[in-house]
Amino acid sequence: MTKNQYSPLIFFAAILAAFLFPSCMANRLNLVAAGFVTLDKQCTGDIHFSSVFVYQEEDKVEIRGYVKRRYFSIPGIYRGHVDLEITDNTGKVIKQINSIRTFPGDIPRRGIRRSLFSTECSMTLPENANIRLRYHRGRHC
Repeated sequence: MTKNQYSPLIFFAAILAAFLFPSCMANRLNLVAAGFVTLDKQCTGDIHFSSVFVYQEEDKVEIRGYVKRRYFSIPGIYRGHVDLEITDNTGKVIKQINSIRTFPGDIPRRGIRRSLFSTECSMTLPENANIRLRYHRGRHC
């Protein structure tokens, strides 16, 4: 086949992918944006959380987001971890996860200055659950 004969095939594959992939990803509902879950982000002066999403799929909860450095923060590489606590509407702790490693692990000094964190729990979130996130530098004791 010549190069011109591949063009319609590539075009058809691109159109198919454009319609197929977003429809698969659209069934995921961000529980924070929908108001089913509240977030309590406990930040330090130079570190904060951004773009935190909570998804419930059957009996599994996925929590992901970014730990981000502020623009005018202390120079150097930040290494740390995220602690997560899930409570019900009365404040009773349902699940506690310590030491969610941030990936790739370091928060760079330049560029995007953020690092992705992600975790999955085997549970079903109760109504009006609260998720508390804390970032700590260094290792968990």
